[in-house]
Amino acid sequence: MRVGIGVTLTWDEERFVIIAADYRHVTLRSLEADFTRMVDADELVRLPNVTWHADRTASATGSAARVLDGLDDDERRIVDAWAEQLAVVKAAVENGQPAVKTGLRVARM
Repeated sequence: MRVGIGVTLTWDEERFVIIAADYRHVTLRSLEADFTRMVDADELVRLPNVTWHADRTASATGSAARVLDGLDDDERRIVDAWAEQLAVVKAAVENGQPAVKTGLRVARM
């Protein structure tokens, strides 16, 4: 099974959706309860008590804001700061300015 954002799975009778994944870790959000869980990616794909589902949830195919809901406050502030900076670059490029001269600032958290 390919681990990717939006893939659903059942683990010990709890249904989850993958909200973040990289080469080492996978972040799961419970579909029934209000919690997230981070697990080792290699371990997750090898667990015998995990059932993978082929469907993707609406949060993966719909609004990206639902995926962001799984982040803690500090991570959310970082993502928001980067989004603001990327919006500045996008606007500059759309107005014919080079992206490297937009005055991109790195926000400190």
